[in-house]
Amino acid sequence: MRITTNALIRNYKSNLSTSINNLNISRTHVMTQRSFNTAAEDPASAARASQLHRKYYKNQDNLKNA
Repeated sequence: MRITTNALIRNYKSNLSTSINNLNISRTHVMTQRSFNTAAEDPASAARASQLHRKYYKNQDNLKNA
């Protein structure tokens, strides 16, 4: 089996892209302080977060109207 320079470069680029994507996901987790980025990752936590957001905005509206 021949291992060419192009094959090595293609493999390197693929691995680098995967590593950068994983780094971006980890950075997003740290910056947002959430355990999930999309609702599909953790549906229970996403539902709870959505519920808390709705209650927060409802309270904000009540404070404006008071």
